[in-house]
Amino acid sequence: RMNLSTVCTKDKNVVDIGCNDGYITMLVAPMVNSATGVEPHVELPTDKPDNVKWAKVDFNKFLARKTSANKFDVVLSLAVSIQLRDFGGLTEQEIVDGYASLLTPGGIVVHETQKLEDRPNNQEHTKWMLEAFATKFEIIDHGQARPGCRREYYHFQKV
Repeated sequence: RMNLSTVCTKDKNVVDIGCNDGYITMLVAPMVNSATGVEPHVELPTDKPDNVKWAKVDFNKFLARKTSANKFDVVLSLAVSIQLRDFGGLTEQEIVDGYASLLTPGGIVVHETQKLEDRPNNQEHTKWMLEAFATKFEIIDHGQARPGCRREYYHFQKV
């Protein structure tokens, strides 16, 4: 539902921030050149394709150790940004700046919101994330991410 196949193509290197059990990372792995899952809290599968890597660190540590060789074409941010704020101590702008620093020129962030219906905190966070994304990205796709729970997705392209 998030049109991942339009941005996750064979020539792309993808990083999945807060990948949980690696399900989405493993799902996109056959579609891309390489997939890196970043997850500090969940044990990740040891049986994985050769093009999948795991980084068992939090987002802040992952950002601190990045190099120019660690640039990605696509950042997956699937219902994780509020945790980066609440547990990682980052502002919405710092999250977006971090995503931008991981991307190659013209790179894409696939951002999925938290559940929005009847959740004012999540709605406010989404508003701030959209304002932060507007400082470095343009929206190239937007829609409903998952049926029944009122999550939205955005594809943002780095400008």
